[in-house]
Amino acid sequence: PQDAVGRNRFERRLVAAILEAAETESLDDARAGLQVVSVGRFCKSAGRTCACGQKPLQRVFHVRHKGTGKLLDIGRDCARRFRMLGEVQTQEAERALKNLEDLNEGREAKVRADLCKLAHTNGLLTSSEVKIMRKDRPEDQDYIDELKSIVLSGLDLVHRTLEEIKELFQPPRPIAADRRAVLRLVIIANRRNLLEAIDLTALQAKDLNLGRDVRKKPEQSLASEAVKNGLLEEASSLLFAVSWSGPHALGALLQAVRREELSFVETYLQQPNASAPNAEAARLVIRAENPRILEALLAWCEQNSAQAFLDECLREACKVAPE
Repeated sequence: PQDAVGRNRFERRLVAAILEAAETESLDDARAGLQVVSVGRFCKSAGRTCACGQKPLQRVFHVRHKGTGKLLDIGRDCARRFRMLGEVQTQEAERALKNLEDLNEGREAKVRADLCKLAHTNGLLTSSEVKIMRKDRPEDQDYIDELKSIVLSGLDLVHRTLEEIKELFQPPRPIAADRRAVLRLVIIANRRNLLEAIDLTALQAKDLNLGRDVRKKPEQSLASEAVKNGLLEEASSLLFAVSWSGPHALGALLQAVRREELSFVETYLQQPNASAPNAEAARLVIRAENPRILEALLAWCEQNSAQAFLDECLREACKVAPE
């Protein structure tokens, strides 16, 4: 049976679910706030249900209302049939879902633009990584394959709660791609509680990479990104896993100096494995407004005979000194 405006019972249920998620009585306002955050496919045996009440739900759009943050699972066919999303958004989600299915069925498939967009929006890929995937150069294939794995794992995790992820991570999971996806959701998407889903003692330095060569660009690191986003406790947890050494620690230090996070700089300098700051750190510290950061670094360098950094600081000071 249909209602006065021609809706059948499934459409009525879907409308009611969307209005409840949007916390409004206006369907137009509710629909305007809907955003596809992920796509996926459930097994029939999972017995999942569409927001309209039909099951088993298989091909799904995971939708969030931008105003309330509430999530809905809407079947691809229902989204298309009942037109609860804009035409462009529906088409993008359908292409992303088809791409995701191709990737799950064959590792040779490429991550296309719509799926890259979803991954980037969810914090699973940085802007520079999206460019790498779109260019698809032969010399980048190993890194692209790693990013593919992160995207596949991450888009399966992004709509789940901490409890659901913990339940999902039964041996042999979490694998490397799972760890890396979770870390990106924690640091880039600011879902801080998800850090509980992984064993930090199992982390490897490579899990923190946000670029092809973190040794050349130490700020392409999740530890550096954590400091940049003000997640100092999380940054410390990641660096503890890599013994506060190497390019990830240096990247975090550079970001801390840039943000003038004195307490983090002091924590770095207290670590027995702390590396000497580089020329970029000298450039940043000389221009920092907080003189205590410069004092802390200079004192550490004097104690550890890091003459190269002291010389760099002197050169930078000469550059900025008034004539």
